[in-house]
Amino acid sequence: MCHVVFVKKDVLTESFHKAGMARESYPIYEERIMKGSQPYSFLYFDEAVLQRYLRDPAEYRVKDTFSSVEVEYIGEDRERYFDITCGRRRLDDGSRCVVPLLVDMKKLYADEQRYWHGHEIRSPMLMRNDEGFVKYAHVIFEGAWHEFDDPLSDFKAAVVSMNDKLGFDLLARTANKLIHVPAENTERAYTEACSELFKLIGNDSLQVSKIKPFMIETFGSVAQDFIHKESNRPKSAKQLVEDMESLAAIEHKLTTAIKKLGGERQKAAHLVDLKGKTGEIFVDSFFNQCRNLTDAISYFCDGIAEYKKN
Repeated sequence: MCHVVFVKKDVLTESFHKAGMARESYPIYEERIMKGSQPYSFLYFDEAVLQRYLRDPAEYRVKDTFSSVEVEYIGEDRERYFDITCGRRRLDDGSRCVVPLLVDMKKLYADEQRYWHGHEIRSPMLMRNDEGFVKYAHVIFEGAWHEFDDPLSDFKAAVVSMNDKLGFDLLARTANKLIHVPAENTERAYTEACSELFKLIGNDSLQVSKIKPFMIETFGSVAQDFIHKESNRPKSAKQLVEDMESLAAIEHKLTTAIKKLGGERQKAAHLVDLKGKTGEIFVDSFFNQCRNLTDAISYFCDGIAEYKKN
């Protein structure tokens, strides 16, 4: 008969200090394991820990879904390389924290561990019945297969395919490396994230020079249709897209979604105090923007395609 003996954490901690190992300056999370912390236990960090990586897309790749986040170093210094996957877990106020395994944190180099340690939540107040995190835990510990809800990637894919579906280059930009999920639950982080979305689907990307020929060919539009009747000024790209919706006899879902997103973008530029929490869960609001835009793009493309068939 074989007996497995698990040494208590306090015994290992005492042994660590008696052996003089504290003088060796082990990295923070490696030291915790040596002191008896369970390697496959979860650690909890404020979402702000992601800011370093989100703001430097040349050095880091961040894959952020509704229930998980993966950070990978993609720079040239191979000694700094790491690739860590974390869950997202709701706190009792509805916001989320970033949740890696201790054993994965141990793999980070010492400076990176110190950076994360500065954002650690030692006694998190967790929400009960967080279904998204439960699914993530099943994937980590049981090898279960689950396709996590990923509204941001869905939006990116919709933008990339939009020009092809329409048959002309409506959008000048179909990619933006700075797009990311808000890294903290503040209106500032949220509006800045919305501003990056807007760069792909707003007036700066919509191409008047491409829209006009398409409208002439598809709807029989003439030059005067591109001039605003009241102001006698040329219509903006968004106004022309709105005309396309009307001519195709479809709801104005796309321009409504763009207008809503643009409102959040304007806040980032004009409001002064955006630092405090307001009770809103801004990551959820951001994902809802992505879903709304993705649905609107699909509806618009399908509506234009149906009109062209007829």
